Amino acid sequence: MSKGKLFIFDLDGTLIDSLEDLKQSVNYAFRTMGIEEKSTEDVRKAIGNGALRLIEELLPDHSSHRKDEAFNHFITHYNEHCSEQTIIYEGVREFLTHLSENPLIRIALLTNKPEEATRIILKRLELDKFFGLVIGGDTLPLRKPDPAGILHAMEFFAISKSETVMIGDSLPDIKAARAAGVRSVGIQSGFGDGSATPDVAVSKFSEIQKLRLESE
Repeated sequence: MSKGKLFIFDLDGTLIDSLEDLKQSVNYAFRTMGIEEKSTEDVRKAIGNGALRLIEELLPDHSSHRKDEAFNHFITHYNEHCSEQTIIYEGVREFLTHLSENPLIRIALLTNKPEEATRIILKRLELDKFFGLVIGGDTLPLRKPDPAGILHAMEFFAISKSETVMIGDSLPDIKAARAAGVRSVGIQSGFGDGSATPDVAVSKFSEIQKLRLESE
């Protein structure tokens, strides 16, 4: 393993607030299919396990057999409109810039969002330049809470687990970190339901730089 540190970030609820764009695409799919639209809070509670699970959790029971149809409507709309109302959280760009200036630090993105939509959002928000590796929910056979993405990132950058930290906002992020044997930082203001117990918790992303994780 090489010397250095690896920071792995979740996307939705950690780096960006994507709730409104997700809701719009969910409701586009449901309107198209004649299904009752969902509230902002309904969508918020379903975020975190990938786009297909988002649709599965929001579909009424009597329509669950139409999940593939709903997903296709959703993802077509979302890929076209995924960054219209999505915003970057305070402190994100500054912290990523700070990390990227250190030649010993590697930065990866690990999200359960499909890779295509992830890359569209990163490019439109001008965040793509910060990540040496992007892993979406369909990039590997397994996604969070499975540790496969974290293990892949460590192998890709040749960084040990003792020098790796996972930063996310919800239970799948923390479970993946625990299973991989790496430290975790939890963002309490994201989309998580508060059930995650990270190694370190902060109330919002802008507090992360105060932890000085890169110098530990």
